[in-house]
Amino acid sequence: MLLEWMRLAAGVRAQSPLPPLTEPALIAEWFSDITGEPLTDVCQKLVAESRLVGHNVRKAARRSGLTPHVWTEQLSQFYSETNAFLYETAVWNASHFKYCLRETVCQELLVRLPPKATVLCYGDGLGFDSAAVARLGFRVTCYEVSGPCLEFARRVFDLNRLNCQIATDESQFLEGSFDAIICLDVLEHVPDPAAVVRQFSSWLKNEGLLIVHAPFYHVDSTRPTHLRCNRHYSGSIRELYRPAGFRLVDCRGVLFNPLLLQKRVEHKPGTLTWGLRSRVCFSQVLLYAARYLPYLSGMVASVICRPPRKWRHKLEAARDEASHPINFNSFVQRVWSPEVIVDNRKCA
Repeated sequence: MLLEWMRLAAGVRAQSPLPPLTEPALIAEWFSDITGEPLTDVCQKLVAESRLVGHNVRKAARRSGLTPHVWTEQLSQFYSETNAFLYETAVWNASHFKYCLRETVCQELLVRLPPKATVLCYGDGLGFDSAAVARLGFRVTCYEVSGPCLEFARRVFDLNRLNCQIATDESQFLEGSFDAIICLDVLEHVPDPAAVVRQFSSWLKNEGLLIVHAPFYHVDSTRPTHLRCNRHYSGSIRELYRPAGFRLVDCRGVLFNPLLLQKRVEHKPGTLTWGLRSRVCFSQVLLYAARYLPYLSGMVASVICRPPRKWRHKLEAARDEASHPINFNSFVQRVWSPEVIVDNRKCA
């Protein structure tokens, strides 16, 4: 019911779920293969993450002595060494909120881009956003620097029979090479978001589309890698995006979920409708206020980031079965059916 309400509120159309996103037992098995951690430990970490999103990252950050919310060389090393983001990203992608956000992005691309357009998914983590866009027929490049995340993404692409290009080096992106760039939940982690946005502008073609979601306001104990120095960007369009040559096209929801911008052409300044102006102003007021109410905004974010109850029940069942290794493979086969794989040739 909640998913349907959120989908209708956002004006999006439903797509069939991406395997293995709907089956946490298979996700746990893949995580165990990729990280080498025992299956029982993986299941327990996923269960803990489903109850409090950010649990594993916060625990790993404390164990490594990381200074929260501050960019340091230690934080950069933390990104390259920890597997905690696997769990956070998996649970976040299974949430109702991210599901609707992903569907909104897909609908906007279908409406605004020509067939076979080139799309960059920047910092896509486990590859679910790239897969969702690729099965619409677009030519997708998935950029991610985490080795474990990329290994998982490759499995997602293979399972769904999708041809997504994987990139790990920004230097291979040429100027004006993409029709659209998708950047979801990345900018709040980087020390200089403005520089990254300028880089996006150089990679986009003229009138190219940038779709971005960045909860700069969400700086609390569950998100130690969200940088405090970026909080002033919460609700800001003029400060972050306009200097890079972007103009506002649309914003969905009340928290820029997501924000749609277009690479500006000088002779086409663009105008905003009264309805869009009102929505943007209301969103900005909320996001400005969220800067100074970190605990309240963190509580709200924690609630909307949780996966659905059915997903959590499946995960808990997988955890219980994982304590009996002989039976776990049969359990995975029982709860996951290959029939859910989308025939992408029909979808393209």
